[in-house]
Amino acid sequence: MKIGFNEVPNRGKIKKGNYILVNRDITQINNVFEQVIMNPHNLFEPIQLTNNILLNIGFRKFYNEYIIEFKNSHGSILEFTFDEYFQKGIKNLHELQNIFEDIYGIKLSITKRMIKNIKKTQKHFNNEKKHDND
Repeated sequence: MKIGFNEVPNRGKIKKGNYILVNRDITQINNVFEQVIMNPHNLFEPIQLTNNILLNIGFRKFYNEYIIEFKNSHGSILEFTFDEYFQKGIKNLHELQNIFEDIYGIKLSITKRMIKNIKKTQKHFNNEKKHDND
């Protein structure tokens, strides 16, 4: 079953549990009002989906698609395929989190360890990029 992006009204909204960049640091939103609305001086940016991020949050690459297995609330193992269809409309991590939750009714499991690995590889990438520009 394919869902049109226009049928998913909350995919671009920042919701509790979403990861975004706050002042260029990966941050999980626990209280949208306190963290976002009450702090307009902060710099808020979406986290653009990359190969590195998808692999670090548990997806595996299969040709041009990314696949993740997960258990639903009944304990059945399901598979979500982030294929070309989804890749055209979903560019940011919080959008992927929202559409996953809208489709399956559960949150995409992203652990602190996964975020730590993303931060590590991003620092390494940024350092390499900096040296390339020197």
